[in-house]
Amino acid sequence: MFRELVEQIFSQLPAALYSLICLSALQVLVLWHLFPRWILLSWLSMIWAITLARFILYYCYGKYSGHRLTLNRWLTLFSFGVVLTGIAWGLTPILFYSDTSPQTNVFIAFVVGGLVAGAAGSLAGLKVTMRIFTLLLCAPLITIFIATRDSLHVVMGIMLFLYGCAYLVLSANIGRMVVTSLRLRHENSREIEVRKQAETELRLIQEDLEQTVETRTCQLKLANEELSREIAERLQAESNLKASEKRYRSLVESYSDWIWEVDRDGVYTYSSPSVETILGCTVSEVLGTALYDHRPPDEAEQMKAAFERNKLIGLPFVGLVNRCRNKNGNEVVLETNGEPIYDYSGTLTGY
Repeated sequence: MFRELVEQIFSQLPAALYSLICLSALQVLVLWHLFPRWILLSWLSMIWAITLARFILYYCYGKYSGHRLTLNRWLTLFSFGVVLTGIAWGLTPILFYSDTSPQTNVFIAFVVGGLVAGAAGSLAGLKVTMRIFTLLLCAPLITIFIATRDSLHVVMGIMLFLYGCAYLVLSANIGRMVVTSLRLRHENSREIEVRKQAETELRLIQEDLEQTVETRTCQLKLANEELSREIAERLQAESNLKASEKRYRSLVESYSDWIWEVDRDGVYTYSSPSVETILGCTVSEVLGTALYDHRPPDEAEQMKAAFERNKLIGLPFVGLVNRCRNKNGNEVVLETNGEPIYDYSGTLTGY
């Protein structure tokens, strides 16, 4: 936005400089027979020299604004040219004030007022520069008019002071409007750019999403086919497993030996029905009890020690002869074999 403001200020410079050239020539033409010609030509040469320097500045800005100087430096040079112009035109009442021709003084006041009015628009973006330029133009003429103590000149001095203040306020308001307009345009441009970028990104996302959906649909189709095949295989495996479990259960339950499972603490988690024949206990009475609960105290201690020792190193029980007490209190001698059971991580879970 600051660059746009600087460009706008410089864009108005040629029209202002052409106006200064024409106005200065017109003023010299009007005053040609009233003042020495060498003074008029010297003043005109100074005005045109400053104007030429400002034309050169405008040309340099148009050609080198992007890489020679910063924007603040360009504005400083621009303001310096304005101040020089204000000093040159501020000499007008000092050089060309007439004690005998009020019309000449009115003409000078008219010219100065026109310069201030024209600068109110072109210098609206530079408040300080506009104030200095107005002061340089108006202060000498107002001072001279009021110092004459002539009622006409005093009134013109007061009016010129009021006009100068009014144009300063007007210039400040125009400057705020210009800055607001540039800011809104910058924000709108940024919003349009962001919107275009968002639309581009949205289009790319949409295309990517369509491609992803197509890919995922194909993958899902293949996955469904694979899942259907796995389900069919699993159903067949479950069917085979149920048949195998049924055969195994029939074999275990019809076997005369007592088949059991215990956890790491030696607590029964499964017992075959043959326990009723061996110990006289039902399956439900055995489940939840420990290996050592159905043995005499001395046998229980030996059984527990052997179980803990084998559990630590994961060894099976092979040919372990021990005495058990059946439900009627009679002792039964058993030969026990136990195979360790491990989970998927290799941890012993029981026998």
